[in-house]
Amino acid sequence: MMCHYFLPPLYYVPYYHNHRQPPYPEVNPSQFTDSAYSFQALLVDAQKIIAKLSDSKEFAKQVMDNAQKSNQAEVIKLVKETGITHPVDVSFTPDNIKIILTAVNGGSVCCKLVMDLYW
Repeated sequence: MMCHYFLPPLYYVPYYHNHRQPPYPEVNPSQFTDSAYSFQALLVDAQKIIAKLSDSKEFAKQVMDNAQKSNQAEVIKLVKETGITHPVDVSFTPDNIKIILTAVNGGSVCCKLVMDLYW
């Protein structure tokens, strides 16, 4: 004798749920635009560094030589001698140099420009 099992029919009752997202507060782009404005000055400093590195093989050699000797203070001094006006931090590995320019606006850091250059 063979038994047949049947499942009862499934009924679906549609449920409409209105997902209301709470309104976001009004945005204030002042700090954002101030950061963008300050970033333009970082780009000017970055251009000074890049121009010096690309135009002077002797300068590039000095930077690489001091980095190879782990002389970070001298590398920072050389980078500052390009005429930049913003604080700079430099780190390096056997493969690259990382130059970070920082802009301060209103007493706090508003933006950073990071350059990774490989050698």
